[in-house]
Amino acid sequence: MPTLSFPAAFLPVLVLAASARADLFLHEPFNYPEGSLTGRSGALGTTGEWTSYESLHPADGWRIHTEGTTTGIVVDPGPPVARNMFDGKVANLPTTGGFTGLPGPDDVGEPDPDRDFEIGRYMDASIALAPSVTATFRTKSTTWFSYVTAHGWDRNQETAALTLATDPTPASSRSLTLTNGGHGIGAGGGPPRNNRLHILPRFYQDGVAWNALGPVTAWSQDSMTVPFATGAMSWAATDARGFGTPNIVVGRIQWDSDTNGEDIITVAAFRDTDTLTEEAFLNLIALKPDLSSATWLAAKPNIDQSQLDTLNLSGTKFFIDEIRIGSSFSDIIGASAPTTPFAIVSHSFNPATRVLTLTWTSEPGASYSVRYTRNPADWSRELDDNVPASSGPTTTKSYQLSDFGLGSEPSLYFRIHRR
Repeated sequence: MPTLSFPAAFLPVLVLAASARADLFLHEPFNYPEGSLTGRSGALGTTGEWTSYESLHPADGWRIHTEGTTTGIVVDPGPPVARNMFDGKVANLPTTGGFTGLPGPDDVGEPDPDRDFEIGRYMDASIALAPSVTATFRTKSTTWFSYVTAHGWDRNQETAALTLATDPTPASSRSLTLTNGGHGIGAGGGPPRNNRLHILPRFYQDGVAWNALGPVTAWSQDSMTVPFATGAMSWAATDARGFGTPNIVVGRIQWDSDTNGEDIITVAAFRDTDTLTEEAFLNLIALKPDLSSATWLAAKPNIDQSQLDTLNLSGTKFFIDEIRIGSSFSDIIGASAPTTPFAIVSHSFNPATRVLTLTWTSEPGASYSVRYTRNPADWSRELDDNVPASSGPTTTKSYQLSDFGLGSEPSLYFRIHRR
């Protein structure tokens, strides 16, 4: 899980870490001013800057739109003229900031906003994952992710694909490959062409996309169309409100957990009128079991998750928003980034008395547990299971480690967890 680590030189016998609030590792709400996505940065769980490419406007990249506004894209010239109604708001999910994807007519200087024309096409974007996020992808652990996506146009559009990867997709690849023979795992539509409007699990091995039926090497490879009845969900384009229905894609990755040590990727999608619960997620999988790679016969992902350092988005003609990565379903449905970064701000250890004192940023009314381990792969041991937050911005607690039979080891790891 995301950690703040202190070099051993700071404390001869202890290495300390703080967990992220509610185990929300990454939250990208696209809370940036209007303009290009390229060069934007600062979201929880990311490092560096976004790069983005859109094939009709390669110099501009993807567009950031303010939440609550629509793009003005014409999806049916009418009369009457119909427009894309997606505005970044989702009825059953907290949203903040803006949303990103295709530009609108005004953004590209279209003199006639009521004209129905192709506003954009092939889309690729990526940003580096913070090392603390990659560090949570441990053997036998579970990673959950979610994102909101909507069709941007009404012809030749594709489901937005999200991949935890070693490398980004090449420009205009339509999610078919990763550069440098890269590896990755995630969700989205296609390939091939006939899967482009579906939501299904996917992974990349040696740069090539795979689905339930095996490797896909061309968009026209229609024999690789996943059976819709058991292995894919439809991506809703319209509803009673109009074109641009929000789709909430939810994925679960169980690292190294299949029969022969492969990873298990499971993906489903909700509408913004659905109830978002883990039980509902599992019920969707029960109806379409091939949405989980645990049922696959021809191919299974076996990714070195320690190398996944890139968040990649790709596809054709869509909007995307509210990307979350966490350790549980509840973390990635409704959780927001903390206004104050969660961190251990000071710590001390007296070797003579074996007293450890920790101070961390906290929120009034919250409670925390203090966990310890000799092996960072196992955080099951609790030193204290309920520490109420103080009324101020930080909480301090001291422990006599000898009372727990601790304090003489060459190294221990401690983590604060928000309950």
